Amino acid sequence: MPKINLPENSIHVMITLNPDDGSMTLSSQGNIPEDLDPEYVKAMMDISNGLCMILENGVEYLATTGSILTALEEEMSEEVVFEPDDELLDAVSDAKIIDFSKKVH
Repeated sequence: MPKINLPENSIHVMITLNPDDGSMTLSSQGNIPEDLDPEYVKAMMDISNGLCMILENGVEYLATTGSILTALEEEMSEEVVFEPDDELLDAVSDAKIIDFSKKVH
């Protein structure tokens, strides 16, 4: 991956797609100042390495999870329209409904 100018305190993960064969290449870079706590830097690098491993080896899992989330987002964005059944309309018109909003002692 060509060296890019990253913001300080950042880790960059890049997925490069190859439309010819459907593959992808994963690469990462970081701009971590040397004055940060070494344990903190190690923890962040471990997270970055773990993320890269999941991206490289868990493509099916990520695709399935993404598909589920996309479907849920589409489902949640649809407006729910309530259309009462004829039986409910008949029950309401004949006053066969108990009003539970009143306190019963």
